[in-house]
Amino acid sequence: MTFYERAITTGTGGFQAGGKGDKIADARVRWKNVHGQEVWDAAAVNAVNAATVLARYHASIDESCLVEKDSKLYEIVSMDDIEERHEYLELKVQRMKAG
Repeated sequence: MTFYERAITTGTGGFQAGGKGDKIADARVRWKNVHGQEVWDAAAVNAVNAATVLARYHASIDESCLVEKDSKLYEIVSMDDIEERHEYLELKVQRMKAG
């Protein structure tokens, strides 16, 4: 899995589109798709293909970053530096919508 900075580009007609910018880091993570009650909670906020990701702490990763897994981009919905120890990050992610 790879973390990227988010890049905003302006296309024809002045419309802005988000995409991946510079690469921040490659990481081995624990990826857990939502299931059970979490599916309903994710649907309530229109999250598409939501998941929880556990990764080693990296100072450059924040909620503005994008995550790429299997050539699909995900945006970080929320982030927790577990117990503020700078060891692990728990990320809630959702698949990025096209356009």
